[in-house]
Amino acid sequence: MRNIRRQLDSKNDREKLDGLKRLIAMITKGRDVSEFFPDVVKNVVSQNIEVRKLVYIYLLRYAEQEPDLALLSINSFQKDLSDKNQIIRAMALRVMSGIRVPVISPIVLLGIKKCVTDSSPYVRKTAAHAIPKCYSLDETQKDSLIEIIATLLKDRSTITIGSTVMAFNEVCPNRFDLIHPCFRKLCGVLPDCDEWGQMAILGLLLRYGRSQFLNPNPKVVASKATTVTSKSFYSSDSSDMEDTIAHDVVELDPDHELMLKSCLPLLQTRNSGVVLAVARIFYHLAPAVQADKIAKPLIRILRNFRELQYVVLSNIATMTLKRPYLFEPFLQQFFVQSTEPVFIRDLKLTILANVATDVNIHSLLNELQQYVKSSNKDFVAASIQAIARCATSVPSSADRCLKLLMKLLRSSNEIVVAESVVMVTKLLKDQPGENKKSILALAKLLETIKVPSARANILWLIGQQAELLPEISPDVLRLAVKGFADENNYTKLQILNLSSKLVILNPDHPTLNLLHQYTLNLARYDLNYDVRDRARFLRSLTLPVDNQPGIAQLKQHARDILLNNKAPPVIENDMERKPMIEKGHVLDAHPLFFLSLRNVSCL
Repeated sequence: MRNIRRQLDSKNDREKLDGLKRLIAMITKGRDVSEFFPDVVKNVVSQNIEVRKLVYIYLLRYAEQEPDLALLSINSFQKDLSDKNQIIRAMALRVMSGIRVPVISPIVLLGIKKCVTDSSPYVRKTAAHAIPKCYSLDETQKDSLIEIIATLLKDRSTITIGSTVMAFNEVCPNRFDLIHPCFRKLCGVLPDCDEWGQMAILGLLLRYGRSQFLNPNPKVVASKATTVTSKSFYSSDSSDMEDTIAHDVVELDPDHELMLKSCLPLLQTRNSGVVLAVARIFYHLAPAVQADKIAKPLIRILRNFRELQYVVLSNIATMTLKRPYLFEPFLQQFFVQSTEPVFIRDLKLTILANVATDVNIHSLLNELQQYVKSSNKDFVAASIQAIARCATSVPSSADRCLKLLMKLLRSSNEIVVAESVVMVTKLLKDQPGENKKSILALAKLLETIKVPSARANILWLIGQQAELLPEISPDVLRLAVKGFADENNYTKLQILNLSSKLVILNPDHPTLNLLHQYTLNLARYDLNYDVRDRARFLRSLTLPVDNQPGIAQLKQHARDILLNNKAPPVIENDMERKPMIEKGHVLDAHPLFFLSLRNVSCL
């Protein structure tokens, strides 16, 4: 340590550089070297650029711990803002804005104002980067910073404009009045900006377009539409547009069309974050006739690292909820491979179920049938759920999907049988009268199936359709009550429900009444309090009780309570979520679709 301090005090730049490198190496290893702060600050006036760079890095690391000593170097930074070397000017402003000391926020603001008018675009870009730092340091400077942003938005340099838009998004993301004068310029410089700047500008254009332009697809997009062009958005002509537009024609403003044309070439870029940003714009702001242009680029960037592939698939899954036709031609691209991780498999299964149509359902079901043979239990369950979703999304294939699930009931794999039972039960709830044989087949499986969820679903379905099965339902109850004590709590609840429904349907049947009382007595002493509470409620509802007028009124509606026709179930889709609010705008899609894509390009 004494040797490092001697090197920092040396007059030889090479020794200073060596000492600073050793300090930076210690910082990267997590060691605290704040004791060298006074010795490092002395070298802030060094004429060697490499020495200054390392000094600036050290100051940024320990300025918050030693604010008083950091203020000693402010005068040096202010002088460096007038240095002949543009790198020195930019580095000085970068360090000034990086020192998290609120006292110097006015000085930082003055430095930003000075660098905004600098002749070097690199320095102006650094000034744009310093704006969010100054704003987070002192929010009272917001009005002055907005004026600086308005000045930088007029800059013609493509190096500066991307950083300016990032500063705009941080400080005043909803001040679209600043964007009106430079909208066309942003569209024009978009192809020439760097990738980070492109993503920032595309995000701004998306929010701007959704708030300033008309919805190109006012109705639910079921098919493609045609496009026409209207007068300019910024045109001085105040004549009224025609009020009568055909219901299948989408009227695009020229500036709206300009934005789409400017973004279109970026679909060919190698940066996945830029491609996803353009896809967002076309998904929300492009007419249906143009939205299909994003399908091939998104499929292209799927051939990448699995982390990036997950993000892209999440976006595609979100798009297929409302526009499945975009990815129907690429069905085979979403077939699952054996080497893929679980999170990729689940997303692909979701997409396959979303894009199912009458045309591709045959090949899709054949593919899903092969997935059921996998050794991964979770993947098998997800595949069976995908088959059930295909039955609900393509009604014409419901019978075939049901037959396929019924075949899976013969499998030797208990997980396959259990998940198939759950899905078959959900499908049979909608039209039980037409599938009486399937319900009988499920009833026979109670002797072999041990999975609680499957047993509970079968008992619920038989109880709900007890009127259609007057000869089978009592026998099912008799067999279920035999092993009541060994059943899962969910199964016990369904046994109680089945017993109560049969008694309501056959109030004068002596054997059923005795069996019902026996079931209630078993549940009365059960260890689970939910089972005991359910038994107490059903006893009051189904058995005669004296001197309880409130219960007597409730018994009049016992049939409606227990045998009410439930609505057909909806097979759950993980991608269907509530609308997400992003900076004041409701974006009705999956949250992953709107997360920041800045880190994606680094994967």
